[in-house]
Amino acid sequence: MRQSSEQFKKAQNLFKNKDYKDAIETFSLAISLRPDNARYYYQRGNCFRAMGAYQRCLFDYSMAIRIDNESAVFYGNRGVCYRKLGRVSEAIRDYSRAVELEPDNTVFHYNRAVAYCDQLDYEQAIEDYSAAIERESRNFRAIYNRGNCYRKVGRLDDSAADLRVAVELQPNKADAHNNLGLSLFELEEFEEATEEFTKAISFDSENSAHFNNRGLAHYSLDHYDEALQDFDEALRLEDTDANYYFNRGNCHLVLKSLDGALEDLNKAIELAPDVSMYFHSKGMVLQQKGQRHEAIKEFDRALGLNSNQVPSRYHLGLMYRAINEYEKALKAFTEVLAIDKTDRRVYESRALVYRDMKNFKASVEDYTLAIGLEEDYPDNYFARGEAYYFNNQHNDAIADYTKAEELGMTDACVCNARALAWTKLDRFDLARVDLSNAIALNAEDPETLFQRSNCFYVMKEFESGVKDLTTALELKPNDPKLLYSRGLQYYALDLYKKALKDFENAINNRLPPKDSPDCWYHSGLCHANRGNHKEGVPAFAQAIKLAGNRTHYIHERAKSHQMTGMYEEAVQDFSVVITRQPENAHAYFRRAFAHKALEHYDDAAADFEAAKELEPHNPALIVNYKRIHDTECIELCKAGEEQQ
Repeated sequence: MRQSSEQFKKAQNLFKNKDYKDAIETFSLAISLRPDNARYYYQRGNCFRAMGAYQRCLFDYSMAIRIDNESAVFYGNRGVCYRKLGRVSEAIRDYSRAVELEPDNTVFHYNRAVAYCDQLDYEQAIEDYSAAIERESRNFRAIYNRGNCYRKVGRLDDSAADLRVAVELQPNKADAHNNLGLSLFELEEFEEATEEFTKAISFDSENSAHFNNRGLAHYSLDHYDEALQDFDEALRLEDTDANYYFNRGNCHLVLKSLDGALEDLNKAIELAPDVSMYFHSKGMVLQQKGQRHEAIKEFDRALGLNSNQVPSRYHLGLMYRAINEYEKALKAFTEVLAIDKTDRRVYESRALVYRDMKNFKASVEDYTLAIGLEEDYPDNYFARGEAYYFNNQHNDAIADYTKAEELGMTDACVCNARALAWTKLDRFDLARVDLSNAIALNAEDPETLFQRSNCFYVMKEFESGVKDLTTALELKPNDPKLLYSRGLQYYALDLYKKALKDFENAINNRLPPKDSPDCWYHSGLCHANRGNHKEGVPAFAQAIKLAGNRTHYIHERAKSHQMTGMYEEAVQDFSVVITRQPENAHAYFRRAFAHKALEHYDDAAADFEAAKELEPHNPALIVNYKRIHDTECIELCKAGEEQQ
């Protein structure tokens, strides 16, 4: 027994001198002399552990426990060995036995907490770190690790509190400052997070993660140039980290440096081709570059890696709408809503697609769902109002525009839109009030002046209409729509010369095709009402060429043909009018005079009688054949007042 004790003491000295090989041999000799001594196995196990021979030290610790199963340190050390071998559950079991035997031992609680972290069981880890801290209140590692665990489970305030204590205990510890910065970052305390990352860098300027993290904090503060510098430095220190390229790429994207962003994101994808967000960000760059089909491919690749990635599916819908593939856009937005029904923007985007497809009822329904998610957001009332307007629900539209205004949307566009709805209800007086308010809010908008001029036109306040359109033309010179509209106002005021000038300028400035026929027609009317029928004929002819289905155009040309002595042409035009409008007494009456001029007296008499039969109570159609011999024609109304 004395011999084994001597060998054990000798082995302990060798162990202290880190002569592990000789120590093991000497401990083995002691064990051979006394195989029932647990401490001998335990100490030899410590040698194997020091050499990293965990499988062999596991055997020795197990032998020690077989001999003495009441020693906490034996279980504690075997737990360490199990954890080193990746057998974490067995490690936790041994640590638990050690805690049971020595509940006040800080090390056992701490080591079990570390093992729980290996299993991602952060709540249990927090309990053990807390137990360790209760017994040793200034235990840096326990406080530091508990702070990190708190962050893992979302207890960010507790995390920051622990990590603040940690940096007080060891103010030169770069990792402590870095992790405090991470917790502050998640708390959106970006300024303070930036300060902690800066401290981490001051103590360890070769750690690329510290620069990357500070770059993210700068990015969140919209300090993009500073963020870019930090990402550059992170990549200088570590140029194979895909996430650093991803972060710098996103920074380039915000700074509109799209080629730089694309280069970084391609590098990130090259280094880590299985990360869905890298493809998503590349899609965002291509979206910004206007390369919509290419963006769609990247969003599809992102979804191939993560089908539940909402941003990619949402932007896929935006891109499909941009290329007018509305069914695919609807499908994408609907799939997003199947994952998350809490984002009003998705309902808004789908509502826009329904609007594009002229499905205004469905558009209203989606805006209603969006409003349900955020009742105080005025834009959606305005947008739903527009959908109601297009669905001919004008009272509902007005109610929504008013609600948007009540919620603080005081832009001129609200007054403008509501004015349009009032006009659909023939409330031009209220439309004029809204448009006047819109002009007060934005006197530089020619469109609002144009809309109010239309109200003045309907209300026959033509001089006010001319004034608005003149102001609009000062803001937008030579605009064909404004010129044409002012021409109509001048025409209504019988200012035919001014009207003609505006109609001519409107046509010369490429008046839209939908208005061109009427512009030519009114040019002809101006000439006719000035007695210049020779100039009226080609104007009416151009109007008829553009819109030959408008019978009153032909009627007015017939009258101008007649007044210029072109009786055969007049008869032809009047005949077309009568074919289309067989009850048009004026056409018969005027054709009668054209027949008379051509000495077709029987035809003339027949037309006079037909006119009288159609309107027997109209004294203007009753003629004295003896007295009209020298009368070229009788004008029944001014140009522009014939039946349409």
